[in-house]
Amino acid sequence: MTYQIKTFSSYFLTFSICILLLGACATSKKAQLPVAVLTTEYGNIEIELDTNNAPVSANNFIAYIKGGHFETLTFYRTVDHSNDNHPLKIAVLQGGLNAALDEPFDAPLPAITHESTAQTTLTHTRGAVSFARGDLGTAQSEFFISTIDNPHLDAGGLRHPDKQGFAVFGKVIGGMDVVDKIAAMPANRVHDNPYVEGQLLTEQVVVSKITLID
Repeated sequence: MTYQIKTFSSYFLTFSICILLLGACATSKKAQLPVAVLTTEYGNIEIELDTNNAPVSANNFIAYIKGGHFETLTFYRTVDHSNDNHPLKIAVLQGGLNAALDEPFDAPLPAITHESTAQTTLTHTRGAVSFARGDLGTAQSEFFISTIDNPHLDAGGLRHPDKQGFAVFGKVIGGMDVVDKIAAMPANRVHDNPYVEGQLLTEQVVVSKITLID
């Protein structure tokens, strides 16, 4: 009888360990998110795309990559407290396909539904990656990286007149030093829109290659 109790205890312990290991593996698999690696002459920028919390926005970014639409991707605008004309200051590096900031801009993919930070729980902390937009539901290919914490860009913030904020869909997990380096470059390209005066990079930084790891 003693032997049977020990055997049962041993089986139960082994079974419990297996269950815990399976749970850990499932959690690890669930936590794994796709990563976009942007190659520039100044180094790589690695962006983790949160397809769990911001599926519409993150998958839109992935669609641009898989469709080959980001072959002309550049970083072209830098905003910081020294050149921001808005009373609620932010600091971001903007990139995308519309380097000339032409209006209207004909992006290759349709606009997407706005995913509010109130909905996704993702916020504009340093390294957060978000889509630029005008009205709600107009985000397409243009995105920006927060180079500081930017709470004014979250839902409820007053940076956008409609107070709905911007859609965070990822974060920089590698190469933030590269982001900072590009953001600190000279920005004196002339534009007829005074809102971006002093914010357009003198020389756009080309993303020569973008790789998706999923």
